[in-house]
Amino acid sequence: MAGTSLAGWLLLAIYLPTIHGLRLAQMGTMSPNGGDDGVDFRPAYHITPPSNWMNDPNGLMERDGIFHVFFQFNPSAPIWGAPHWGHVASRDLAHWQRLPVALSPEETYDIDGVFSGSATVLPDGDPVIMYTGTSRRQELGFFWQVQALARPENGSDPLLQRWVKDPRNPVIEDAPPRGTNFQFRDPQTAWRQEVGEELGSLWLTTIGSQVSCVGAAPMYASRDFVKWEFFGYLHSQPGVVPSENETECTFGETQFGAEGRNWEVVCYFPKRVGEEVIHIFKYSDQIRGRTPFGRDWYVLSDVPLAFTNKTVPGQGNALTPSLRGAPFAPAIIDHGDIYASKFFNTSSGRLLWMGWSFETSTGCTGTCSDGTPLTDARGWQGLQTIPREVQVDLETGQLLMTPIGEVEALRSAQLFEQGGMKLVPGARRALPLKFPKGGSGGRQMDVSATFKLSDEASAEVSSTGFKVGVAVTHGRTGALTSVFLNGSLSAGGGGVEELEMWVDRSATGGATSANLQGGRVTLGGVAKEVTLRLLVDRSVVEAVGQGGRVRATSRVYPAGRGDWGLELFNEGAAGSVVAGVEAWEMEGAFVDDLW
Repeated sequence: MAGTSLAGWLLLAIYLPTIHGLRLAQMGTMSPNGGDDGVDFRPAYHITPPSNWMNDPNGLMERDGIFHVFFQFNPSAPIWGAPHWGHVASRDLAHWQRLPVALSPEETYDIDGVFSGSATVLPDGDPVIMYTGTSRRQELGFFWQVQALARPENGSDPLLQRWVKDPRNPVIEDAPPRGTNFQFRDPQTAWRQEVGEELGSLWLTTIGSQVSCVGAAPMYASRDFVKWEFFGYLHSQPGVVPSENETECTFGETQFGAEGRNWEVVCYFPKRVGEEVIHIFKYSDQIRGRTPFGRDWYVLSDVPLAFTNKTVPGQGNALTPSLRGAPFAPAIIDHGDIYASKFFNTSSGRLLWMGWSFETSTGCTGTCSDGTPLTDARGWQGLQTIPREVQVDLETGQLLMTPIGEVEALRSAQLFEQGGMKLVPGARRALPLKFPKGGSGGRQMDVSATFKLSDEASAEVSSTGFKVGVAVTHGRTGALTSVFLNGSLSAGGGGVEELEMWVDRSATGGATSANLQGGRVTLGGVAKEVTLRLLVDRSVVEAVGQGGRVRATSRVYPAGRGDWGLELFNEGAAGSVVAGVEAWEMEGAFVDDLW
């Protein structure tokens, strides 16, 4: 189903769910795990598709006080298919209005999919989208990828509801030297850059690629945003993971290998920190056999970009990952079920981040792109995380990423607030939540917890271990999802020495993947208390530890219909802790009209 005749149907599909989806919304569908999937598992205050399939966030931007989030969308089925660009908009980054499909596969160069891309607001205020157009070449059996532009049909429309593709498309057809048009996608937001006295100021963008069998981020340069030329490499896999492979390779399994990879959804943003400019570069990769299959990474640098326009990855990369004179190894953005994330700037100067969280229920493989009987029954897949504000901690050399303050506008009833709760070692304490009438029964919560640590062990012991956290209980079946911080506490009041955060889904039950997600926390200064923030929204738990120093977005699909609850626990040997908790009911994010 391709061609312009499809456009009218796609617009209708945004406002009306499929017949299958309508049945889910009205009646719910009993699933093999005993839950009402049409109601219980569909997040309410996260961005989700109107129905069917969602993946990468695209075109994140603010224009005239309106925030726009586009996303990869298959309007035909709850599995991956020829991507369109779905579209939602907001005035406050908390409440969102669904809008018509912005881009559809209907031209020769994008007939098999309008793949991911970005938006750039030009100096005159006009936005322009650059995206990857794909067409299947039967003689090769893979998607041929080029880059194309689209602009608003009516720039005075604050919601930018209709978009027109540039008649000069495709504007970038040539993959980088030793690259391939089968792995050449996801252009990032362009930036203006001084590149030397001879060339002056140019528009630059970078595109996820595979070159000589390794992941790379080639740059393309333009003076007018229409004519683009290869301009060397911003960064590449040899710059972070040395490889001896210098030969040309063909598309295939090499995309997913530990040695030869493809970088997707690359992202570069400079951020001013005091008097310095810190360069942030992010990439996504996929490796078969790794858990998770897809993962997002970042590197930092305080070294100015150097433009040499060399054609071999790793030789003359403009970006050198280095902070305070030491090489910067790739760091994990989120330890959970996210992929293809993007950064974007706001008019107030904040740097924000958002990522796609894919389904991981029973039977899913990879990012669940082929679906399962369970996801088919629900009629939808995928969500976008709550945007996170990004700060750079130069003391510890890491990104701090915390949920934006605007999400608090969705708080309604306060479910619980109390401090000074003493938990002796081995204690568990159920919190008496006060659910509002007509609320979610604990399925939509914003929870903040603080644990003040003490060391009651013998002075002869150099350090003691602690494990404290919050469990989200699921009904009366004993099922629960635990989020905890564990580590070692120095004897004599010296503070936390080691710290990790983990989401434990081993007792969640239902259709949940029973595993641990999390990792080490890099501490800044002496810490004598540890903190957790949980955004619970039906089938997702976004966990943020120690003020944004560690993040894990985990998907949960527990069985049963009872109310969810909260428990505090102290399972370590480091003595009693004193806990404080705030918990709020969260409203749904979608509105019919932003005004």
